[in-house]
Amino acid sequence: MTPTGDVGALALVLGLVFVATVAITGATLAGWAWRRMTRRADLLLEPALALVGLIGTAATLTFGLLLVWRVPAGTWGEGTSLADPLFVASLLGTVGGHLAVLAWARAVGAPVALTRATPRWMLVGVCAGGCALLLSAAWTETARMFGRPLADQELVSSLLDAEPGAARVVALLFVVAAAPVLEELVFRGYLQTTLSARFGAVVGVLVPGFLFGLFHLADPAVVPALAGVGILLGWVRHASGSVYPAMVGHLVNNVAAMALALA
Repeated sequence: MTPTGDVGALALVLGLVFVATVAITGATLAGWAWRRMTRRADLLLEPALALVGLIGTAATLTFGLLLVWRVPAGTWGEGTSLADPLFVASLLGTVGGHLAVLAWARAVGAPVALTRATPRWMLVGVCAGGCALLLSAAWTETARMFGRPLADQELVSSLLDAEPGAARVVALLFVVAAAPVLEELVFRGYLQTTLSARFGAVVGVLVPGFLFGLFHLADPAVVPALAGVGILLGWVRHASGSVYPAMVGHLVNNVAAMALALA
């Protein structure tokens, strides 16, 4: 399995269809069974189970894909290339983990803040995306001044190093389009809404924000900046009452950062 060119793009798409089907089906059945057993919403345990499910689903799908692709276990290294099966499998597994959380949320009847946002708040989301980019840039420059250059996330590094082709386009579309939607629905949609209902707005904004930073761990020194971005988007989600402005902000941040990196 060599995910490069047209063959690699097809492998990515087919792999995404596979993990989406497995993740959505499994999480929906699990959520339905949970609700049937408890017959009530548990605003603390349910999101905790969802996070465990995200990690477990991502890991299971990653190694499942490697087995399906018959990749020898001895070759499972730390993949940082679009041509590395482990890297592609982990990318698809992560997508599956997010889809599993969303399927679980729907099965247990948890809201994800899909309410309509006013144009004013959508514009605020755009501004928040620009502020998030500036925050990350300021943190990166500060770290560099203190002799601590920060490493790019693996996916960004892979896109920068990859040869032009269909696989690179598919991965790029994931970064600038799919990731903001999936991550905002999980962190600001499901987790923030659920935790805010149980512990209040402050906890609801801060906890998913820090989890968002940890989820993107590429270099421990990057986590504070990413957590700050997550908290900023969380405030936008809280103030607007909708996840859509946070989605727009995330999208603007990713598109601008990737455009600057590829320039």
